[in-house]
Amino acid sequence: MKFNGIDLADVDKIEFAFSQNIHSTPLKVAEYPGDCVVEIDDNTLGVIWTPEETMLFEGGKAFYADTRITLNYTEYQPKTPILKLKMNPTLFERAVT
Repeated sequence: MKFNGIDLADVDKIEFAFSQNIHSTPLKVAEYPGDCVVEIDDNTLGVIWTPEETMLFEGGKAFYADTRITLNYTEYQPKTPILKLKMNPTLFERAVT
């Protein structure tokens, strides 16, 4: 996820909550720093998914990402939109071994 208008150096933590429906309990939660691959140069964070986490979601259907950003030295959390995302259905096909 790319963050525009915010410098990751000013961030204490970012919480990501992914759910199948917009107001349902998250099926995957991740946090920066810790659970993300960071590309500081362009303010991009990659959230790492295991195959098991991927299989919690319905393939080819929409799911939602809610993001909570906490800035350094404050409890202020800027408002962020809930994002509607879609995973490629081929991610939901188990490999034949």
